[in-house]
Amino acid sequence: MIRAYGFYAYAPGWHLRVDHVPLLIPAIWAPVVLSSRAVARAMLPRETSPWREALLVGALVTFDAALIEPIAVRAGLWRWFYPGVLSVPVIGIVGWGCFAFAATWLQRALPREREWLTVFLAPLASHAMVLALWWGALRWALRDPVPFTSAAVALGVMSAAYTLAIARTGARLPWRELLPRAAATLFFAAPSRAGPTRRWWRGRRCSRRRGCCSARGRSAPGIDALCTRTGSPGQAWRSSPRRARASHWRSRRVPRPHP
Repeated sequence: MIRAYGFYAYAPGWHLRVDHVPLLIPAIWAPVVLSSRAVARAMLPRETSPWREALLVGALVTFDAALIEPIAVRAGLWRWFYPGVLSVPVIGIVGWGCFAFAATWLQRALPREREWLTVFLAPLASHAMVLALWWGALRWALRDPVPFTSAAVALGVMSAAYTLAIARTGARLPWRELLPRAAATLFFAAPSRAGPTRRWWRGRRCSRRRGCCSARGRSAPGIDALCTRTGSPGQAWRSSPRRARASHWRSRRVPRPHP
């Protein structure tokens, strides 16, 4: 898909790739699809048609992708070259739902001795559905960036509908079904929090250092200016303390004392 269409690219930090795709991607999305199937089976009656189960699994995975994709893009795990919902095109969100629909339907429709064909037929079927959706609708509509407010409202409505459906059906899942969903969520959510946490800690260390100077009665405008130029306050103080102190003393215009 990447080599053929060039819609997105993974970050260079990924390892163990097959062509352009890291091996961790299918390993992470497989538990997401399987756990969504478990949720769908808990919500539906025991005797239900393959089409109905596949549609519900596809809708659940689409909802998961609508949450995971923006988080992964913000964390820098991959990036899309087309605009859309929170920097993710709609086709990138719906594509995972198409794969979940195809895999679920094939697994129910094929005989048990031929279920292994799902591994090959599901990607082909989902690829055909993605092309049909792209050239039939999404190529001509919903291509402009969606405002954050509209995206937040849409996700809120989907979350409310999901919650009401769970409450209405009284679906319950064992821990062995919920743990894969939790693990996949933590995998995508942890990198998105790492960057802001590092920036917060770095700024806090710089604030402590400037606060100590102020507590001793020495303001440090030269240090502040140096921090502003470098864009990394803590790193600027640690990497060039002599330059920062020299700028501080020049700004005060007083003789520099002997050490």
